Amino acid sequence: MVCPLLTIVSGRFLQRSSSGGWRALIGPLRVRRQPYDPPFRFRQDGAFGVVRHPLYLGALVAAGAPVLVVPRAYLAGSWAFCFLALAVRAGQEEARLRAQLGQPYEEYCRGVKRLVPFLW
Repeated sequence: MVCPLLTIVSGRFLQRSSSGGWRALIGPLRVRRQPYDPPFRFRQDGAFGVVRHPLYLGALVAAGAPVLVVPRAYLAGSWAFCFLALAVRAGQEEARLRAQLGQPYEEYCRGVKRLVPFLW
């Protein structure tokens, strides 16, 4: 009886803390806007101070976990495809943001790496 209760309590704690972290680092969840609308404000703090595309980095980490657990060539290939697709999409988003935000975004790009912290 204690083990299922502990699992439920710890699961709720992780859920609450992760959604709170999302709001603190990324922003509100229920704001509606079109994908090509300019951002409400230009964020350079929190997760955006480490990489320009923090959600893509999280997706790459999640996609890389099976490769670390079960090292197989097809899993590594799927991770590489995921990396390539997200790198292309990041480039498309950055072109749009450069057109919308101009010089402040250029300065931000010079100081913060695109997808891999401190490397690229």
